[in-house]
Amino acid sequence: MWGAGSEADNADMYALNLGSRQILFLGNAPGYSRPTIAQDSDAVMVPVTNGMKAVSFRVGMLD
Repeated sequence: MWGAGSEADNADMYALNLGSRQILFLGNAPGYSRPTIAQDSDAVMVPVTNGMKAVSFRVGMLD
């Protein structure tokens, strides 16, 4: 998984399936593009930003 971190530009986030080599676009979050995946499962937390409001997270499973 990767994103731009705290950058405002290029804030897209992605996950790479190492088996199939497919890249999954997770979204973008300018200012906080730091997706997180669980160590022991495919659960993922994707940050959602909305201007100057606090960051929230969308939680789900990678397919």
